[in-house]
Amino acid sequence: MRADVAMARGDDATAARLLDEAETIDRWPGLYFRRALLARAKGDFDGARQFFAQADAANSNPTPQFRADMLLRQGELDFAQGQWDEARAHYADAAKALPGYWRADMRVAQMMALDGAVDPAIARFEAIATSTQSPEAMDIVAGLFRAQGNAAASQRWAAQAGVILRTQLEQLPEAGWAHAAEHELAFGSPQAALRLAGKNARLRSDGAALLLLARAWIANGRADYALALCNRFERRGWMSAEHWLVRADALSLLGRGDEALAAQARAKAINPRALERNPAFAWLDH
Repeated sequence: MRADVAMARGDDATAARLLDEAETIDRWPGLYFRRALLARAKGDFDGARQFFAQADAANSNPTPQFRADMLLRQGELDFAQGQWDEARAHYADAAKALPGYWRADMRVAQMMALDGAVDPAIARFEAIATSTQSPEAMDIVAGLFRAQGNAAASQRWAAQAGVILRTQLEQLPEAGWAHAAEHELAFGSPQAALRLAGKNARLRSDGAALLLLARAWIANGRADYALALCNRFERRGWMSAEHWLVRADALSLLGRGDEALAAQARAKAINPRALERNPAFAWLDH
């Protein structure tokens, strides 16, 4: 638990030390799962896959939920490296391992949309959003409708998501700041997004929180602040295609075009399909 807290605060060195101590007590699946997350944060995809495999091996009697989660994580690693065929297969296997698992179903629907089957993907996301009342799923539906030019449907789904997110912020504010900030960036107020992302980053300070805050600063016209956050991200030894894309956006807005192109190239070195971004899937890709 102390390692979890350290990871959330962005203190990976402390998290690694605590996991080393934990491993002397018990080599359980959750320990290797956390090691995989640390490796992923550093851009060590092979190491992350190895730790996920160790988590799988350490579980002598895996439940369908565990198998689905492991397959889902492997698919996410594939997707982060632009390996869509492999990701598609892992997501499909995760959905088969635990029928009705909506997080796996969302990933399957994401690949459908990216492969061009947008209308069936929207229908699948609508079903998930209705059955789960997940505001993230609703925002994805809203984003897909907006990309199709269906403003009325987009606004309707975004409004539903906003109502649920406001309720969540009242009940468990710390748990909802990041999701609410994403919603405001896509469908609401850049100023509100900045306020929420700032609260989230002050609490967590991990890589995802820093990049969300950087995107909020860009939306509020402060690319210089966003670039400073990207520098902080790099100094901590984290590595992701998303970071390089956010950095490229900030540099471009600052008139530093050559550096922006170089940052885009760094993103594509990690994920050859990094520039094939679909804003509707922001909630899945962080």
